[in-house]
Amino acid sequence: MSKEIERLLDFRKLHEGIFREINRAPGLQESEQESAPAEVEPQDNEPGGRVKARDIGRYLARVESVARMLEQTKTHAREMEIAVDHLQQREMELESSLNEAAYRNSQLEESFAAERNRAARAQTMAGEAAKRIQELEAALAEANARADALTSAIEKAFSDIVDKPSSGAAAAA
Repeated sequence: MSKEIERLLDFRKLHEGIFREINRAPGLQESEQESAPAEVEPQDNEPGGRVKARDIGRYLARVESVARMLEQTKTHAREMEIAVDHLQQREMELESSLNEAAYRNSQLEESFAAERNRAARAQTMAGEAAKRIQELEAALAEANARADALTSAIEKAFSDIVDKPSSGAAAAA
């Protein structure tokens, strides 16, 4: 980019020099150019020298060359402006996408935290349920032991009754 700036500064200096030379010889018509003396004005690059009327064409060619170069630079500047506009638009699109992604990320983080809390509560409930199951299993085992003891006691009582003849039945015989 600095080379472009240097070129523009060189062109500007050249442009100023050309216009300075052109302004020194104002209004030379073709008829005046033919009848005018060969030397008109001094040149900047030759101290004390004179510009000849036929040399103005050379200066005009330089002006046209500079004008073409300036037009190319202007076209290049327009292209650069279009590229900058395109990049700015792309930057806005990317910022919008980034903001949307950040919003979705925060929603996912909230959902993840809520799921983590639910999982912790479920784990706590599972631990409490496991303790309750152990308590119920212990109570069931105790109830089964009591039921077995009661069943044994009832069976023993009935077996004693069945094995002993009843006193009324023996007296009747």
